[in-house]
Amino acid sequence: MWSKRSKRWNSCLFFVKLLIMCH
Repeated sequence: MWSKRSKRWNSCLFFVKLLIMCH
């Protein structure tokens, strides 16, 4: 199970990945 912190970090990483893909 993921912790709240891990989940938040996952979201951040996902957002960064999207930005990189867009660029």
